[in-house]
This record gives sequence, C-alpha cells and structure tokens, in this order.
Amino acid sequence: MTIKKKLLIGGLLLLVAFSSIGLATGMKIRDRQQAQVRRTVGAIADLERQRITTELTAVDDRLQLTVRSEGLDLNVSTWHAAPSDDALEPISNSIRKMIPYLGVVKALSISDIDGTIIADSRVAGRGYTPQTTRPADVTIGIAAIRDGAEMRVVGAYPIGDGEARFIHVMPINNDAGNPVGYIIAECDLAAIQGLTNGSFVLGATAETSLVQRTATGGTVISQLRFGDHPPFSIDIPAAAKRSPAALALDGESISYHHLVDYRGEQVIAAVRRVPNTPWGLVVKFDEDEAYAGVERVLRLGAIGFAVAGSIALVSLVLSFGSIIRRVRKVAASAEALSGGDLTARVTDSSNDELGRLARSFNTMADTLVSDMQARREVEAELAHSARHDPLTNLPNRPAFDVALAKALREETTPGTVAVLFCDLDDFKTVNDDLGHSAGDTLLREVTARLRSATGRQNMLARFGGDEFVVVATGLASPDAALHLGERMAEALAAPVTLAGREVFVTTSVGVAVSRAGSTAETLVRDADAAMYQAKDIGRNRVVAHTASIGARTNNRLAMGSELQRAITHRGLTMALQTIIDLETNEVHAFEALVRWVHEGREVDPSEFVLRATEMDLAGALDRWVLDEACRTMALIDPAKLAPHGWLHVNVTGTSLLDDTFADDVLSVTRRHGVVPSALCLEIVEDRLSGAPAIALRNLARLRREGVRVAIDDFGTGHSSLARLRDLPADTVKIDQSFVRELATDSTALAITASIVSLARRLGLEVIAEGIETAEQRDALLEIGCRYGQGFLLGFPFPAGEVVERCSVR
Repeated sequence: MTIKKKLLIGGLLLLVAFSSIGLATGMKIRDRQQAQVRRTVGAIADLERQRITTELTAVDDRLQLTVRSEGLDLNVSTWHAAPSDDALEPISNSIRKMIPYLGVVKALSISDIDGTIIADSRVAGRGYTPQTTRPADVTIGIAAIRDGAEMRVVGAYPIGDGEARFIHVMPINNDAGNPVGYIIAECDLAAIQGLTNGSFVLGATAETSLVQRTATGGTVISQLRFGDHPPFSIDIPAAAKRSPAALALDGESISYHHLVDYRGEQVIAAVRRVPNTPWGLVVKFDEDEAYAGVERVLRLGAIGFAVAGSIALVSLVLSFGSIIRRVRKVAASAEALSGGDLTARVTDSSNDELGRLARSFNTMADTLVSDMQARREVEAELAHSARHDPLTNLPNRPAFDVALAKALREETTPGTVAVLFCDLDDFKTVNDDLGHSAGDTLLREVTARLRSATGRQNMLARFGGDEFVVVATGLASPDAALHLGERMAEALAAPVTLAGREVFVTTSVGVAVSRAGSTAETLVRDADAAMYQAKDIGRNRVVAHTASIGARTNNRLAMGSELQRAITHRGLTMALQTIIDLETNEVHAFEALVRWVHEGREVDPSEFVLRATEMDLAGALDRWVLDEACRTMALIDPAKLAPHGWLHVNVTGTSLLDDTFADDVLSVTRRHGVVPSALCLEIVEDRLSGAPAIALRNLARLRREGVRVAIDDFGTGHSSLARLRDLPADTVKIDQSFVRELATDSTALAITASIVSLARRLGLEVIAEGIETAEQRDALLEIGCRYGQGFLLGFPFPAGEVVERCSVR
C-alpha cells in the first residue's frame, strides 16, 4: 500500500473519527438543549398559570372586600335568619352598589346557604343580567367550598357576540366565619383569555390555550392562534390520549414532547392544572422550530467529512456553549419571575432569535408588574372604603378607635386629649318628613360644616346615623374642648335648604377630657353620657362630663342590675285595673300592670321599663308579667270571664323580635291551664306600624291560636286611620290624650268619633283609656264607644285581690 493511500486512509479515518466525535457531541448537546427547551416551556406554563391564579385571587379579594364594605354579609345573615321580601331589599341595594367597583364582574347572584338564588344584579340594569349561571354549577361550587376550597370557579360559557363569562363561586361568611350564603359572580372571560399570551416569546409556532373539562371530555375556551378556531369551537373527546389539550384535563402538571396538536404538528408541550377551577393550561411549541438550530448544526457535522474534524468540533462546542448559556439565562429569569422576583430580566442585546426571545420576555415581565401595581391600587382603594363612611367619606368607627388609641398613647400630659360626641337633634323628623334622600343631603352638609369648625388638627369621624365624634389633641386646657364644641354647635346654627324648605339643625354635644388612666373606652363612654345629659336638659347645647354625670350613669347601670335581680327573684309585683262596660258598668276585663318598689320608693313604670329596654331586659320583663298574669288568671272562675280577652298584658317591641316569643306565650298558657283566647296582648301603635317580618309572624301565629291583640295608645304614633284595617289587631285602645279633651275640644271629639266609627266598621273592639270624669264617659257613650278604663271607673289594685272580685274555682 502506498504512502499516499495510507495517508488518505489515515486522513479519512481521522476525519471519520473527528466527525463521529463531533456528531456524538452534537447529539448530546441536542438532547441537553431539548431538555432545556422543555424546561423553558414548563417555566412559561408556570408563569401563565400564576398570572391566571393571581387574577382569580384578585377577583375573590375584590368580592371579599366589597362584601364587607357594603355590609352584604350582615344583610344576607338577616335574610337567612328571617327570609322575607323586606329583607331582600338591603341585599339588592348592596348588589347595586357593589357592581361598579368589581371590574371584570359582569353580573352577580346571591344564593341562600342551600344554593337557592335569592337575588341577582338585574337590579342594577339590563347590562348586569346573569346569563350563564346554572343550578348545577352553583351546586358544584358550593360543594367544593364545603370540602375546603376558599372559592371555586365552576366553568366558562359563551353568551354570543364573541363574549364569554366564567362562574366564580365564593362564600358569604358571618362574623363567626360560617357561610350564610354564596356569591355567584359572572366574570368577563376575556380578562382570563388575555392572560394566556405569554408563550409567543418562545417562537413563531408557540401557543397557549386554556382547556375546560366538560361532561363528555373537554373544550378549548381560548382563541387559538392558528386557523379559524374561536373559543368554545373545539371539543376534546374523553378518549383522546396524546393530544396536549386532553392531557391538560388529567390534572397533572408535567411537560411532554412528541405530542401531536390539533394541526397535526409534533410539539413540545407543558400542561398545568389551574387550582380551584375546571381549567387546564397548555403551552406548546413546534419541535421543528424548537430544534431547528440543533438540526442545522448536526447537518454541518455530517458535512464535516469534507472538512477538518477538529474545526467542526471546536465550532460545535463554541456554538452550543453560547446557545446554552443564553437559553439558561432566559429559563433562570422565567423561574425567578414565577417564584415572585419581579425584578428578574434577561440581558441580551443581540438581534438573533434568542435576543428577540430575551426582549419579549422582558416585555412580558413589565406587563405583569404593571398588572400587579394596578391590583395594589384597587386594593388600596377598597381598604380606604373599609375604613371610611361611604356617605360622608369621614373615618368610620374602626378608624376612629385607632386614632383615639394612638392619641392616648402619644399623650404626655393628661388633659390634652378630648372626645366630643355630637348627636343631631330630631334628625329622625327630617327622614320621616322629607325622606332619606334629604336626610343624606343634610348629613353631607353637616359634615362640611363640622370639618370647617374642627380644623385639620382634630379628627372628625362618623359613628353612624346622625352621630359624629371628634378626637381633639394638643389642648391647652379643658376649656379649649368646650370652645371647640361650641364652635361645632354654632357651625350648624344656619338653616339648611332641603327639598325647597329651610330646615334648622341643632345638636347636642358631650365633651370628655382625658384624665390620668383614661382609656379610649372610658373617654367615649363619658362623652356619650355628657351628650345624653345635654339632651335631657333641653338639647342644642354643649355639656362637659362631670363626676355627677358619671354618678347618674352608674346609678342607671346599678338600677339596671337591681331590676334584673328583681325580675329573676320575683322582686316585682302586679296590679290590675278594671276595663268597664260603659253601658252596664260591669267588669269587662282587667289590664295587668307591673309595679316595682326599689330602695323604699315605687319606681315609675315608664322609668324602669325604659331602663329594661336599655339594659336588654325588656324581653325578660315581658315574660315575667305574662307568667304572673296567667298564674293569676288560673285562679278565676271561668264563668266569670268575659267572652274575649279578659286579661290584657302589655308587650314591648323587643319581645316581638324574638323568634321564640309565640311559642313561649303558648307554653305559659298551657303551663297554667289558661285558654289562649282569654289573653289579650297590648302593643303600642308605633311597634305595629312597619313592624319587621319576624314580629308579624309571631302575632299571626298567636292570633291563629286565639290570642287577641290590642293597639295601645292609638293616635300617638305615625299610623293613619287609613292604615287601621292593615294592622294585625282585634282591639283599639284610644290614648288618654284624646279622652282628656273630649268635653272641651271639638277637634279631639271629632278625631275620637272617627276612630270609634272606623274601628267598629272594621269589626274591632274599642276601649278608651284615662277616663277621669263623668263628662268624658258620657261623651264616649254618645259616640258609640262601649268600653273604657280610668280612675273614674276604678283604680289599680293588687293582683291578689282579684279572687275577692270574682268567684274562686
């Protein structure tokens, strides 16, 4: 063999060796790059899923904050406790206020705890009508929340004109954290579809699609990038196995290669499950494009048979080293960004594909940061709403409590901090006469004037209703707080024009200045007590808290404690007053009157009944009187009883709001063996006019069992004669203020005659109260009033003497 041949063979062997080494190295590098590309696709998929999860969390946060700020949880709790049409009105009002603040939310429905829809956002206009909410979806969402999910996206549905909505279910919790109902929010799916656009940074064939599980498999709910495939136009059969969209429905977060997509192209794909949703996310990239660079290098390696193997090897090493480093930078930045590092960016200024990939990645990261900043601004706005009164934009009570506690912590000398408690006089009259809209206008005008009077250095807040409070700091002396209160009163002296009328507003202001050991609670309590003292002595004045005011407050509290003890240990007594048939002078019925002797004096009933109401003892007092009345009734010979309601018992409005009241009344009658028809409950007129649904249910139940109801003090409340037929009553008791003037005032006589005439036509019994003269009795008989009571007809007597007036069993 010639040397030339040996050299040729040796050179060929050397070229083959170098080429083989180069080819093997290239294939190894290709495998590494393929793995790296798959990781990059997976990182982009993680980022896409994070953006969707962030948007869903933002929707949930907006709903949670708006529910609290609008009080929807309290309104739904009220409805849940006592469902009625009246209870639905505050829920509808809350929905109307919530919709403008909720961004992507296009419609709202509110369900009871069992999933029954009780209200929706049609109250806010046609554009907010729920269109895609289905009972089955609501059931699925509630079941998921009961299984531990904080919220649940049930599904997305098209509604025409290229628009689609997804269903977001969230619990409405009470203060104990238990659901009292659910919000079903229909949200704009475009907000989610718009987030699935980050995959384009991978290359021209990259695509992100959002897949939703259905009963028969799944469907693609996002716009596909290639071909005319709008959302919801591609269904995925349950039997599909190697389709990226089908794999996304399995719930595993994994990356694949050698899959075939809807175009028939072989792709690299990463699939992710979006938590608390029926959605899967697919990020895919054509393998031809992903590995194009590697394939070109491999072809160059094959051509290396014609070139020096060493040059090919060096070129491969240098080329792939540069690509790998740059791809690793993109992948590392993507992983850092998906992990929460919002500063992660890729530094690459070249004009090749990887350079464009780096710049596209940076653009996507900037967009994400901008979106998060916008979310923070919305959260800040909602946080402001949670701590401010929506009508006046003043700080609310929680904000006031924080400011007062801070002022007391920073106070170095007692007497430099004060609380001023301001309550408008007769504000209820404005609401009743001119309407709540005028009342709101008045409150805004009062706010502006009080702001001007209190200045920037002091904090003005609204407690609610017509109550305003001020935290004054840096006072030179206690008199400075009084002067501030006087400026507040003077600021409200000028009239306000409401609904074309001039209205004069006055205010009662209570002032409490800090002392050594003062707390926020004691300062507010003392200022409140001083304000009530201002009202007691004539209103429209400023009163500073003193030891005597505190003593009176303590006395009221002490009296409340003694009253509770008297109710519990039978320290009360009962008197009875006869109700007489004015035609025959025979006893028609008795009225039960409670009496209390405290510290050697008989306390006026109006005083201790008011104290019972303030101390939340009115219900216990009613039940004591009812039990004692039925015990007394059981002693009487039934033959001596009148046909209807022979014993009248007064009941406060507090008892009517207890959902067990009707059962308690019937239980007492059964315990004492008294038939319900022998009992008549007296309720003052104002408690029946516009009574809550629960009170009306209690009265309806008792009347079905035979218990009679009387309207007490009729004519002193806000009811008109026209409403008399609508009140749930059997008897009308004319207030003594009319009876007193019968003989001297023709107007009083005409009004009383009208009441008697209308009541008799409606089949109601009429009893006149406070008859003290024969002239009054004769006038009542002349206008047709059959029954009456008063000192002329009989003074109250101890209940124990009733057995002497009637036959004993």
